[in-house]
Amino acid sequence: MKIIIVDDEKDMLNLLADILRGEGYEIATANNAPEFMKVADEQTIPPNLVITDLDMPALNGFGVIFQTRSRWGGEIPIIVVSAGLQDNKERMNRCLQETSYIVHKGPDFNINDFKRIVGIAVANSGQKQAVPA
Repeated sequence: MKIIIVDDEKDMLNLLADILRGEGYEIATANNAPEFMKVADEQTIPPNLVITDLDMPALNGFGVIFQTRSRWGGEIPIIVVSAGLQDNKERMNRCLQETSYIVHKGPDFNINDFKRIVGIAVANSGQKQAVPA
């Protein structure tokens, strides 16, 4: 199972990648959305899951979501891992419409919950996911 993780916070990117490698997943990483597009171009088959932060320079996580849907359609689950969404109802609602799952990163980040959500998302890979209108 192939997962692409996008996060500009190197420590979080490495933590998520290490957790999922430990679970047996094949991981590709990108530090930002433009780098994600390069990683996506290198894929011979679509990933089973994309995990992205929202707040990144250049092109934010919504750009990653758009690129994922444009390249591979609605069959790729997307998990947004971001801090501060609960403080912005508009962004939260947009995430709920455009992605499969949301995980809060911050002091209350729970590794076991994250692994459980990834397992559910990967199990649903290949099924129609939320697609922006």
